[in-house]
Amino acid sequence: MDAAVTVKEDEHAELIALRARVAELEQKVAYFQKQLFGRKSEQTLDPNQMSLFIGEFEAAQAALKAANEAQAKKTHVKGYECKRKNAKEKLRPDLEVVKTVIDLTPEEKACDFGWQLVSVGQRFVRTAVEFVPAKMVRREYFIKVYKKVRVDGSADPVLVQPHVPNAVITRSMATASLLTKIIHEYELDVPLYRQIKDLQRLGLDVSETTLCHWTINSAEVLAPLYDLMHNALIHQPFLQGDETPTQVLKEPGRKATSKSYMWAARTVRSCATPVVYYTYNQSRGGQVAKDLYSGFTGVLQCDGYSGYNNLKGVKRVGCWAHVRRKFYEAARISNTLKTCEPLKLLDYMFFLENMWHKLAPKARRRLRHSKMKRLLKQFWRWCDTSDALPKSGFGKAIKYAHDQRPYLNAILQYGAIDWSNNATERNMKSYVMGRKNFLFSGVPEGAKANAILMTVIETAKANGLDPMTYIGSLLDELAQFPEWRKSSDLGDYLPWNYPKLMAIRDMA
Repeated sequence: MDAAVTVKEDEHAELIALRARVAELEQKVAYFQKQLFGRKSEQTLDPNQMSLFIGEFEAAQAALKAANEAQAKKTHVKGYECKRKNAKEKLRPDLEVVKTVIDLTPEEKACDFGWQLVSVGQRFVRTAVEFVPAKMVRREYFIKVYKKVRVDGSADPVLVQPHVPNAVITRSMATASLLTKIIHEYELDVPLYRQIKDLQRLGLDVSETTLCHWTINSAEVLAPLYDLMHNALIHQPFLQGDETPTQVLKEPGRKATSKSYMWAARTVRSCATPVVYYTYNQSRGGQVAKDLYSGFTGVLQCDGYSGYNNLKGVKRVGCWAHVRRKFYEAARISNTLKTCEPLKLLDYMFFLENMWHKLAPKARRRLRHSKMKRLLKQFWRWCDTSDALPKSGFGKAIKYAHDQRPYLNAILQYGAIDWSNNATERNMKSYVMGRKNFLFSGVPEGAKANAILMTVIETAKANGLDPMTYIGSLLDELAQFPEWRKSSDLGDYLPWNYPKLMAIRDMA
C-alpha cells in the first residue's frame, strides 16, 4: 500500500514538473512568434489613459512647476512659444547662396517704335536646392628650388628650397579630403568594398585592401587624440557603459567564428564636455572593464553584467530600461500588456523622468525622493508578493530586478544620472547599424581603427561639431605634428576646445 502511494506521489510530482516544462516551452514559442511577427516597438503608455495616475500626475506637475520656479531664480532663460511643426524642408543658414537672375531674351526686349524698356527691379520667385557632384582632382606637388650665390663669386653656391608638408599617410597619394570622404561613407554604414565602384566612377581605381590600410592609418593619426579623450572621460564624476559582440576573422590563435566585443563608455547628458568612447577587445571579461575604467572613481551606470562587479572605487547604479524590457517581453508573451501592473508602474516612472530630464541634477534628485520613492515601493511590493513561476517570463524578470535591486534603488541618490542607460545604447546602436552592413572586421587592427573612428565621430557629434569637417582638419594638421608635440599640444584639438581654436585663427 505504501509503495503504491509513493508511486502515485512520484507520478503526481512528475506530472506537475511536466506541466511546468510545457508552460515554459509554450512561453518560449510565443516569444519567438512575437519576435518574428509582432511589432518591435516597446511603447505601451497611452496618453489617454493617464487618468489611471491622475492624482500622481497632478502632483508631479505641481512639483515640476515648483522646481522650475526655484531653478528660474538662479537662471534666467528667455521664454519661447511652441510652434506647430511643419514638414517643410529646411536649409542650413551657412550654405553657399548662388543668385540666378532670369532676364528677357533679346527678342523679348525689342520694343515698337516710340517705346523703351526701363528696369524697375527684381522680384523673388523661389528657392531651389542644387547638388554639385563631387569630383576627383589629381594634384601634383612641385617645389621651387633656388641657388643662393655670392655676388663676387667668393663662396660656393647654396641650394634653397621650401619645406614640403607631410603626407597624411607616408608614401601614399591619399589626402585628408579623400580620407575624410571614405570615413564619411563609413559613418553612413557603407562598407569599404561598396565604396570601390564610386571611387572608380570618380577616377580612382583602388583595391579594398588599400582602403583598409588607409582607414587603419587614418585611425593611427587620430590615436593620440583618442587617448586624450579617454583621459578626459575617466576624470568625470558620472559615466555610463555598455558592450556588444563583434566579429574579427583573423585574430591570432582564435577561430574566425569567435566572438569579440566592442565596449562603449560615455559621459552623462548633463556633462559640459561630452565624450563617447569605444574600445575593442577579444574578451568580455571583468579585466577589460578594469582596464577601461582604470583611474575612474565616480558613479557608473550599466546593465546587470557581472563583468562590472569588481571595479574598485566605483559606485554602480542600474538601468531601469533593462528591467522594463524584461517585464515588457513577459507581458507581451502572456498578452497582458494593458493589465500588467509592474509595467504600468515602470511606464509611469519613465513618464515622470521624461518630464524632469531638463531639470538641474539637484532638482531632479529632490523630485525623485518626493515622487519616485512611492512608486518604487509599489513596484518592489508587487515583485516580492508575486507567485510567478521562476522559469516563466515574469519569474525571470523578477529575478533580474531583484539581483539589481541595490543598484536600481541607488539612482535616487544621483540626479545627474538618467533613469536608464539608453544614451549609451543609442551610441552602441550607431556601431551595430554599421556592423549589419560590414558584418565583421578582417583583422584586429581594423577593429581597433573602428573604435578610434567611432570615438572621434560620436564625440564630435555630442559636442555639436560636424564630424567630417572636424576629422578632415585633424588629419591635415596632426600629420604635420612632430612626435614630441602629439602628447603635449593636442588639448586645443579636443572637440569642446576646437571651436575656440578656430575662432582665434579667424581673428588672426
